Amino acid sequence: MNRSVLWHYALSILIVVAVAIAWSGVIDQLSADYVGASITDAGIIFGTARGLNAVVSVAQGTELNLPFLTLALGEVLDPVNDLIERFSAVMVFVLGSVMLQKILLVLAASNAFNILFSLIGLALVGASFKFGAASDSKVLRFFLLACFFRFSLAFVAMANAYVDYQFLEGSESASHESMKEYQQMVREVNQISGGLGSHQEEIAALRSKMAFANGKIGAVQAELGVLLKKKSELDVSREKQCSDLPLPFCQPYPGSEKPELLAQTERDLFRIEDAIARKENSIQDLKASIEVDEEGLVCLQKRQGGGKCSVFEYLDPTDIRDRLQQKIEQLNGRTAEFVDSAMSLLMALLLKSVLIPLAFFYLLLCLVRLAFKSLSNAATE
Repeated sequence: MNRSVLWHYALSILIVVAVAIAWSGVIDQLSADYVGASITDAGIIFGTARGLNAVVSVAQGTELNLPFLTLALGEVLDPVNDLIERFSAVMVFVLGSVMLQKILLVLAASNAFNILFSLIGLALVGASFKFGAASDSKVLRFFLLACFFRFSLAFVAMANAYVDYQFLEGSESASHESMKEYQQMVREVNQISGGLGSHQEEIAALRSKMAFANGKIGAVQAELGVLLKKKSELDVSREKQCSDLPLPFCQPYPGSEKPELLAQTERDLFRIEDAIARKENSIQDLKASIEVDEEGLVCLQKRQGGGKCSVFEYLDPTDIRDRLQQKIEQLNGRTAEFVDSAMSLLMALLLKSVLIPLAFFYLLLCLVRLAFKSLSNAATE
């Protein structure tokens, strides 16, 4: 068998493997899980930002007269409010970017695209054998281009997931916690001050935030239902595979080498269970946020009717002023840390949702162009 025939067979095997991977959906599922988790995380952070914007808006309407100092709390929080408004605007862009990635991944993994990719692969195999070595470079270039459109988004998402888990996830969680702590501090100031004035706008803002969170819970629960269904199917598949095998293969005994099909099923189960845990944690976080907002809403409604919702509001005005001054000093001390955390979180979200995907996509494009150039040079020699 000469070298040309071996090359034709190798190229055919490569195309068949690529088509098989496309239809298996393994890479697509991994990338879709990551993008789905990114959408959920971004939605939770956006909800926190909107909640902080609401409590800051309440505080900005409060004028405080402290001993030897007339302090407008709104002036203290003006820079924070400006930052949160810009943060929320960028978060809308981040959510839009991640949603676009999800839509493109769905399109690339669709049956219609897989059928087209399979037909292209079949045509390329036929062209390679029919027209011989003269067409090899053209066939391979066309095949690389088809692979780029089919797999580039999935590979970019997986590479982005690796960078996120290795370098960004820890700092992102810490920055988000810092934002929630600062929100609680502003909420405490509002409770002590009594939130003078009308609260209609704040009530409307809280209701809007709660409606958004409830909608997000519904979306995450729908995704969770799909994952639970997949897990049930995998459990049934694993049980069936185990029924046809000796007992040690289905037990976690050291050194037992399991058949590849069973091992793959268990790996899929582990991945699905991890995704389920992430979705359940996201739902719990959203529900906890709604509970806090419900307490704030009840408080604002009481104040709107002339009532009180905090024991501090029954204290002597002098005691209230002292506690307010102490809380405002604490708030001022944490403002620089909050700004740093908010900017770090914003940069991390922009990196993983926009800049890093673009960088990996550009790298893949450069590799394809380099391969095209190499094939062109080989064809002219």
